[in-house]
Amino acid sequence: MMMMMMSFFAPRFCPQRRLCRVITQWHRSNLTQALLLFQMLHLVLAITRPL
Repeated sequence: MMMMMMSFFAPRFCPQRRLCRVITQWHRSNLTQALLLFQMLHLVLAITRPL
């Protein structure tokens, strides 16, 4: 499920592949903190782009 989220959010949040790679490696090492990071990014996206 987390990998699905990663493949879904990666193209939106980071157009640069290098940043995606760093986030992916960090995500693999720290699952819980990565989940918090995704929640934060989702919150920022919700604030900047209200649906």
